[in-house]
Amino acid sequence: MDSLSQIVLGAAVAYAVAGKKMGKSALLWGALAGTLSDLDFIPSLFIEDEFFYLKHHRAFSHSLLATVVVPPIIAKLACRVNKKLDFWTIWAIFFWGIVTHIILDCFTSWGTQIFWPLPERISLNAIFIIDPLYTIPLLIAVVVALFLKTHRYRKYAVIIGLCLSSLYLMWALGVKLYLNGQFEKLFLSQNLDVKKYTTRPTVFNTILWTTTAETEVGYYYGMISLLDNKLQGPLYFSSKDHHLADTYTDNQSQTLISYTKGYYKVSEVGEGILIHDLRYGYMGNPWTNKPQAVFSYLLNKNGDKVTLHVQSPRPENSKELLLQVWERLKGI
Repeated sequence: MDSLSQIVLGAAVAYAVAGKKMGKSALLWGALAGTLSDLDFIPSLFIEDEFFYLKHHRAFSHSLLATVVVPPIIAKLACRVNKKLDFWTIWAIFFWGIVTHIILDCFTSWGTQIFWPLPERISLNAIFIIDPLYTIPLLIAVVVALFLKTHRYRKYAVIIGLCLSSLYLMWALGVKLYLNGQFEKLFLSQNLDVKKYTTRPTVFNTILWTTTAETEVGYYYGMISLLDNKLQGPLYFSSKDHHLADTYTDNQSQTLISYTKGYYKVSEVGEGILIHDLRYGYMGNPWTNKPQAVFSYLLNKNGDKVTLHVQSPRPENSKELLLQVWERLKGI
């Protein structure tokens, strides 16, 4: 999730855990604990290798191992700097801050290596990385807690915020399960022999969802809104063209392809190839635009060396693309 969501989640959790003992300062410690895991981007600032970031983001720092290793180290250092701090209180803040950070990130599409060093990434694909309806209850709760004078009412505020945001996550999972059934009906109505499919919500909401479905010949992309009166068809088709990557047998390229969990299209560009990660679908409405994958990776080969560049489009018509999503969200 975005940094603001993780900060306010960490602050709210920390106050629920340690607010009675630490007062409002627990909110600040929690904000730090909530954002700590995402500091794994710092090493990539000094290493000119984009694959390095892809490989290590949401890896150790988002793992169960980190919940064991990191909190006691932080607590020990904090207590050395400030003798008045209690080791187990700081430990609890960072333990729960990291745990809840990991759980929240698992609800997104990128995936989290909970069981690092095992390479499998866990992703529920249930919430977009920025969703105001998740973040706002927590933000309000933390701001209110900052201004309330007594611990009792501050605790009520953060608990309400945590309950509302957690209920929203449960709502997202429920919507996903329901719309998965709707997508399966849509596949049947199109007589598609689907090998596997994935679904995820569109930008900033849990009302409009998209799917990428794999068949023997290619991928089909569809959109369904909770506000639809009928199933929408036809589905948008994209060929696989996996053979274009046959010569990219190096570990780096194969690891990158494995991140897509089999949902990828390959296209040639210049002297290299583009791996289009179809887990995230397309920007806007591909039926009315030239389709642009949300994430693509440019691979160039120079002898035995392969270089990677992340292609994250920033189209000039981004406002128009968002309006297309909004119009489709309202249903058909």
